[in-house]
Amino acid sequence: MLTTTSTAQQQTTDIPLYLPYQSSQYPELALKLDSALAEAGLGQFKTVTTDYWHPYQQGIRQGRIGVYLAAPHYTAWALHKHRFIPFLRLPNSLQYVIATRHADSQYFEVNDLAGQNICSQRAVNLDFLLVQQAFDQPLKTASNKFVNSVASAMQYDNQNCAAFAVTEHTFKRFNTAEPDRFIRLLQGPEYRNYAFIAHPDIARDTAIKLKRFLRSATAITILTPLLKQFSSSPSLLPVRRADYPKSYLSILAPYWG
Repeated sequence: MLTTTSTAQQQTTDIPLYLPYQSSQYPELALKLDSALAEAGLGQFKTVTTDYWHPYQQGIRQGRIGVYLAAPHYTAWALHKHRFIPFLRLPNSLQYVIATRHADSQYFEVNDLAGQNICSQRAVNLDFLLVQQAFDQPLKTASNKFVNSVASAMQYDNQNCAAFAVTEHTFKRFNTAEPDRFIRLLQGPEYRNYAFIAHPDIARDTAIKLKRFLRSATAITILTPLLKQFSSSPSLLPVRRADYPKSYLSILAPYWG
């Protein structure tokens, strides 16, 4: 349950608002969002990007104070391990795929990528985990090559990547623009999409105010470039704890225990 803290504490303690993107992707997003938060009387929230993944991931793993826009397995971890509060979620399902260039005719199925580099984000994001689980023979696998943006690696034809682990949404966007450029070799499981989650110690009235702000036209306009990475509809919907079941945690068990 959300708790109540003193007004003085709320005003003097910054609360991180973690967003999963590199600041170089959208250089002005954090500045615009922090400005809009301040104008809405929510200046205690400060946008934190994932230029370094460690604080974001460890914040979720250890249940540190903050508000996070989190992937479904992280969301489930925070909800069930640390009693975080589900705020809002993106529409549509989230699914990752492994895709390669149509011109690379030597890759007919995912096992053909054994020994090659598959570009993904860092451990233990869902694209990384899909690569780890994709191969039938544990001793003959591909390697994750970490990139800041898999979509950019696809767009600019990063030759260090034999294939790409990317959202189905992003794959479809590329396929619509250039139907013959990429082919899908593997589809991962479907999950609920990304969700905003809040630490249970954030004061209830503050949390409610932030939730309203995040659904405002001002916030959605600022967040749209980020939200469209994961959903064709950059909107935020009500969410229930049951939307992110404990079964989502199993994929993290080998890494987080």
